[in-house]
Amino acid sequence: MHNEEKEEDISVQDHKSKDEEEDEVRLWTKRVELPIFEGVDPQGCLSRAETFFEVQKVKKKEKLRLAYINMEGNASYWFNFWRKEFHEPILE
Repeated sequence: MHNEEKEEDISVQDHKSKDEEEDEVRLWTKRVELPIFEGVDPQGCLSRAETFFEVQKVKKKEKLRLAYINMEGNASYWFNFWRKEFHEPILE
């Protein structure tokens, strides 16, 4: 009986979708947060942001909006100016 249960568990696992497997992996991975950017260490911030976008599988069109949400201080002021000046162009 014990072997039958193992075989049933294996067959259920074989039928998991790729999304389900990725969700399980996310449960045990280290939490990655989008860094706050204040205008200091832009290279480091970009590197951490790219890691966040990759791990969280952020769509290309959402990246700029999420990055803007995490800007503070001078970086936020500059970005607001840039958006108004260029009428919020889509970056490629």
